[in-house]
Order: sequence, then C-alpha cells, then structure tokens
Amino acid sequence: QSEYRRGTPAPGMEQAYSVITLWPGKLPNRRVMVLSGNTTWGTQAAAEYVTEAEHLGTLNTHLAECNRKRQRSRHAPFFQILIAAEVRDSQPLAVSYITHHDLDIVEPGA
Repeated sequence: QSEYRRGTPAPGMEQAYSVITLWPGKLPNRRVMVLSGNTTWGTQAAAEYVTEAEHLGTLNTHLAECNRKRQRSRHAPFFQILIAAEVRDSQPLAVSYITHHDLDIVEPGA
C-alpha cells in the first residue's frame, strides 16, 4: 500500500508516526539504524519500539509472515518500518506496527 491515511485518535490523545530504517554501514557486516518521527514523541515511540521485547516480538512475527508470503527462508537485511503511536501528555502510550518495506540494497563489500 503506497498511502496510509491518518486515523482519528481517541479523545485527549494525539497521533504520532515514526519510520525506523535499517541501512548498511560503511563497513561490511555493520548496520546503521535511523529513528525518525513526525514529532519528538514519535521519535521517542520509535526508540521504545526497537528496545522493548514485546514490540520486537511483534516485528519478528510480521517479518516471518513476509517471509512466508514471499517463500523465502531469510528476511531482507535492510528495511523500513512505519509505526504509529497514541500520545497523551507528551508521552507515547500505545505503539503499533503499521507496515514495513524491504530495501533492495547491496551491502558494501558483498
């Protein structure tokens, strides 16, 4: 899906969005992770997403489903993840996976 429409947050809540990107590093077998959000709280939600076991488990489930659909044994090493966060009083309360996009990038030195 190339376009995602913003939902209506619950009363008293705001919606924030984040993109998490995993790129190849400048050296072989190195990675660069970039966390970005449309607000400060969106960026905070991205940091929580990549450091909390519950969210990483959810991400692994989505990546495994992607592998099944594409009939492959390993997931692409580089990708972007779109997440949404419900924010109240400048704190992300609920963070959810929306989608991910595999990046067709050749790693340096490969």
